[in-house]
Amino acid sequence: MKVCINCKNSFTCLNNWYKYMDGYICQYCYYKLKKNGLLKKRSKNEEFWSKVDKKGEDECWEWKGGKFIQGYGAYCRNCKTVKSHRVSYEITYGSIPKNMCVLHKCDNPSCCNPKHLFLGTNKDNTEDMFIKKRDGLGNQKGSNNNHSKLSEEQVKKIRFMYRTKLATQYQLSDIFGVSNRNISRIVNGKLWNHI
Repeated sequence: MKVCINCKNSFTCLNNWYKYMDGYICQYCYYKLKKNGLLKKRSKNEEFWSKVDKKGEDECWEWKGGKFIQGYGAYCRNCKTVKSHRVSYEITYGSIPKNMCVLHKCDNPSCCNPKHLFLGTNKDNTEDMFIKKRDGLGNQKGSNNNHSKLSEEQVKKIRFMYRTKLATQYQLSDIFGVSNRNISRIVNGKLWNHI
């Protein structure tokens, strides 16, 4: 049951609740405040920080909103979706110079804690990724690679089943849920060649 932060009443029968400041207001209060021009709006900064789970000063502040596939927070600003850690940096430190990246000290893509963010070039970002072994381009082998869909055991099974003619490459593709091209590369030793 929701409680209106304006009139403090709780209604279970109302379907229309409105997000307001740090809570909700009922339909009656919403229209009353709107009619009298008293409806407060959050600043853009307040709106942004309401979507961040602020914790301790040195902890990661997780983005609570939508995310890009890589795990970075997705924030809509001026009808354009941008990465939330960049917005956090701009709010705290000012504009980001052209051709500069905002990097994470903590390697947590959804972190928005300004203390965990720093500026760097694209080259700095790439070097940081390689040093921390987060590139996914062979720097991390097998199931340790974040992009891997298979385990070492599954790869051994694939090779065994293909070698003993228990299944074709197309059948293995269906069984293990990976592309036929990847199955071909596995059985020919071009992928997972460390096993």
